[in-house]
Amino acid sequence: NELKFLLDFAILNNLTENIDESNYQITENFEILISNTDAYFTWQTARIKSIHIGTTPENNIPNIKIPYSIGVLVNVDDITISYSDLSFLPSSLQNRLSNDPPLINLDLSNNSLTTNSFLDGNHDVNLDPIEDMVLDLTKFDMVNLSNNSFEIFPQSILFDNENLITDLNISNNPITIIPTEIVNIGSSQTSGLLILDISYLQL
Repeated sequence: NELKFLLDFAILNNLTENIDESNYQITENFEILISNTDAYFTWQTARIKSIHIGTTPENNIPNIKIPYSIGVLVNVDDITISYSDLSFLPSSLQNRLSNDPPLINLDLSNNSLTTNSFLDGNHDVNLDPIEDMVLDLTKFDMVNLSNNSFEIFPQSILFDNENLITDLNISNNPITIIPTEIVNIGSSQTSGLLILDISYLQL
């Protein structure tokens, strides 16, 4: 649930001041968790609706870590994590990506992502890795992966099954070749891919 994710997020990113980690379910801890992390999430009723990190100086988290429990956020549809040295996403996020409601925006620009960042993200938990697990990011309408360290187009945006991306920005990456699979991007939308920014690659 959201409370478990909040606690994991706070622990990984050193936001646990005044929180009793041994008994996070008490009401007082929940109120402190909300207060400590309020700048990073937008709520709708009792569910996290959007994640916004690195969009202002006040909500920036250097060397951010995303917990495996992000997979429990079944209502989040707008994810922005920028200017935070993000280097991977947990594979558990696929639990959200594979379910309704629709996903709107994924902005992971200005981070430290590489080709392997979406391949089995279980780096910070004591779990066996999910072999060959690749996050499928094609259910978002808008995807921004600009200003990272991708050397090739990540497979996560090239899947041809229900590829719903209409707006892709992958500019300012050390990418040297455009893959033929680029035709898959937006292929499941009536309008197709409307906006593609591939400027400042190393073609």
